[in-house]
Amino acid sequence: MMRLGSATDVVDDLRAVMLGEPGRMPKIQAAAKRLGMSDRTLKRRLQDAGTSFKAVREELLRSLALDYLQESNLTIEEIALLLGYTETPNFFRAFKRWTGSTPATIRAQGADGSRRPRRVNPPSSSS
Repeated sequence: MMRLGSATDVVDDLRAVMLGEPGRMPKIQAAAKRLGMSDRTLKRRLQDAGTSFKAVREELLRSLALDYLQESNLTIEEIALLLGYTETPNFFRAFKRWTGSTPATIRAQGADGSRRPRRVNPPSSSS
């Protein structure tokens, strides 16, 4: 169980819980339990921090997707699976909603505008 202090701590702690099992983002009930509180308390603390469970989850997925696209040689399908999407079209729709661009467009731009991304290993699934 993690100790929670300020409102921003709860967001950081929630991100850590979400990153704990790549490809399997926990639902709010499971995340709250791992943080040692009820889902109602977690919702309230996130609201105090000016965010929500869904917003933290979406921002984390967006950030991971961008990192994988710009800094790895993983296929878009592999990235979708790593992020927990069982169907690639669902990942495409979410990515377009997050960024306004397609994954292929972001990949073509690269991290520094180049077309050759660096190789980054995906997180291991063993904990």
